Amino acid sequence: MEEEWGVLMFFAKTGKDGGESRRGDDEQLCIFGPLAARRGAELKTMSAVEHKHPGYCVSSKGELRDVDRVPGDDDEGGWGIDTVPLTDDSFSYALGARGSTRRKLAAASGCIIEYVGRLACFAGYRQDRRRGKDYLRWLLEQRTGQSVVDDPRSRDDCTIVKVPSKSVGFLTGYRGESLRAIEREAGTFMFTDGSGRDGPEENLLIFSFSRRNRDHAAEIVQDRVRHHERVGDRPPMDRGGGYGGPPMGGGGYGGPPMRDNMCWDFQKGRCTRGAMCRFSHGEPPMGGGGYNQGYGGGRGRSRSRSRDRNRDRGRRRRD
Repeated sequence: MEEEWGVLMFFAKTGKDGGESRRGDDEQLCIFGPLAARRGAELKTMSAVEHKHPGYCVSSKGELRDVDRVPGDDDEGGWGIDTVPLTDDSFSYALGARGSTRRKLAAASGCIIEYVGRLACFAGYRQDRRRGKDYLRWLLEQRTGQSVVDDPRSRDDCTIVKVPSKSVGFLTGYRGESLRAIEREAGTFMFTDGSGRDGPEENLLIFSFSRRNRDHAAEIVQDRVRHHERVGDRPPMDRGGGYGGPPMGGGGYGGPPMRDNMCWDFQKGRCTRGAMCRFSHGEPPMGGGGYNQGYGGGRGRSRSRSRDRNRDRGRRRRD
């Protein structure tokens, strides 16, 4: 936790006059560092404690309990913490595998987001907390339907990219994995607004507090779309030159295996076989001769003839 937030943490006594806390069996955890780092480590600690001891950091009314602070440890400059209650189903969806969804929303919004029990906590300045809560609301809307963003062009944290409708499935990938990979690489939150599903193009909304991150994500998206257009327009590849022909002939080695059928999963952005895939991913034709794994006639002897000669030699040895 210290490495994650760049703070110094240890348990210590704070003095006779201020060492007693609300609960007699509590210990004092001291967190040293900048304001944002201290609050992030504080919420992370509360999340872990609440998981082990439900009700310790969240009251029965679903409110975050106050923290005993030393003099001078005050929020300043509009800094604060907002909370949003979550149901059991929405909590699992908003958390993601090993907290991946929560980290994605935090990276894109520039807001500290932690889940203390079933309470989503947003720490930061006012505009950061607003972005974090908006992103969480849009994420939860995707569980049951389409996210609705009012006037995205007026937001200073949104970039809109036009994507051909035929490339949306390729860009999204199987179960959204391709789009999630772009989000992780660029530190953004992305989804289509659904406005152009029946038209030739759809609007892809890219959200992030950082203009640089949004531009990076837009470049990746445009590159993926161009790649999909090249793959989709490429005609099937022809085979090489023959199986090898009669004895003493043949088409030579011919290089690596030929793959002339287009991979359907790759076109949809969900092929996980990579170079081991038996179908084409749009690469140029490889090799010239040979039908079976690129092998031609070799030394001009068919497999059956060689097998017959070996059998005859074995018989002569036995005789």
